[in-house]
Amino acid sequence: MAESAEKRTKPDPFTAEERDKIVEHWTKADFFYFPWVFTLFHTGMRPSEASALTWADVDLEHRTILISKSRYMGRESAPKTSGSSRIIQFVVWLTY
Repeated sequence: MAESAEKRTKPDPFTAEERDKIVEHWTKADFFYFPWVFTLFHTGMRPSEASALTWADVDLEHRTILISKSRYMGRESAPKTSGSSRIIQFVVWLTY
């Protein structure tokens, strides 16, 4: 059963200061995950969407990422909502 719009809670995103502290933590604590965390924060992708990405979804020349699927518990499916399929434009410094 779909959750009604009235019962949904508003998103409570991290502040810029909180985001920066989290990203900084991953640069020091476990750099392996830094690109993942950094990309999620700076593109707005859900973790399940980022998990489903393949190189075919990434266009470095045009700096876009195609979100057309998600992965949860090892299974690929459509994104969370019909409006979640999208193309994300990313800034050039995301490729460094």
